[in-house]
Amino acid sequence: MIRAHTFLRYARTHLQEAEDALQGDNPAIAINRCSDMAIALIKAMAAALPGIKKDLLEMDDKAFSKTISDLTYTSDEAKRITQSIRELRKSRVSGNSLPSRAEAEAVFSRAEETFKLVHDLCSG
Repeated sequence: MIRAHTFLRYARTHLQEAEDALQGDNPAIAINRCSDMAIALIKAMAAALPGIKKDLLEMDDKAFSKTISDLTYTSDEAKRITQSIRELRKSRVSGNSLPSRAEAEAVFSRAEETFKLVHDLCSG
C-alpha cells in the first residue's frame, strides 16, 4: 500500500507544476494542477487513516469531514479542509471558458494553504 508521504509528494509535485504554469502564464493548467493536488491530498489522508475501508474520493462532504476529523485537531478544521478540497476539485477547467490570471492565483493560494494544512496533519 502506498504511504501518505508518497501522496504528499505527488501533491507537492502538482503544486509545483501549478506554480510553473502560473509563471508561464497558463492559468487553466495551473488551476487543473491544483485540482489534481486536491485528489492527491485526499489519497494522502486516506493512507494516513489505516482503518478506512471506503473510498474518500466518493464520499459526500459530511462523511468526508467526519472521517478526516480523526486526523484534525477540531471538527472546524476538518470542515475547513473539506470545503477547501471540494472547491479545489470543482475548480477544474474544461471547455472554452479560460480563467483569468487572478482566478488562477486565488485557486493557487487556496491550494498552497490546503497543502500546508494536510501536510501537517499527515506528517506530524
